[in-house]
Amino acid sequence: MADDSLGFLTDLTQEVAATATATGALTRTVLVENLASRLVESEELQDWSPCFFEGRGSRNRLIEIDGYCIEGPCEGLALRRLHVREQGGDLFVSSLPER
Repeated sequence: MADDSLGFLTDLTQEVAATATATGALTRTVLVENLASRLVESEELQDWSPCFFEGRGSRNRLIEIDGYCIEGPCEGLALRRLHVREQGGDLFVSSLPER
């Protein structure tokens, strides 16, 4: 089982990196698009829509938000709020605390 998970992670990482390089998109954007598409294909989600925001915050800091709206029933599907960030070409994923 661990070998299957590691193999999936390796394949996913390579696929995301190749797509990001080919399209010039951010790695985090390609990752979420890839995973959301897999959920649609497996009929866990009916549809999803990306929404993006870029602006400036306090002290003129750049703010970028990638948001995604899912449509369709979510019975039996546990969704967690995750924070995904990219730094130096590496992806870091962490759980956000529940509100």
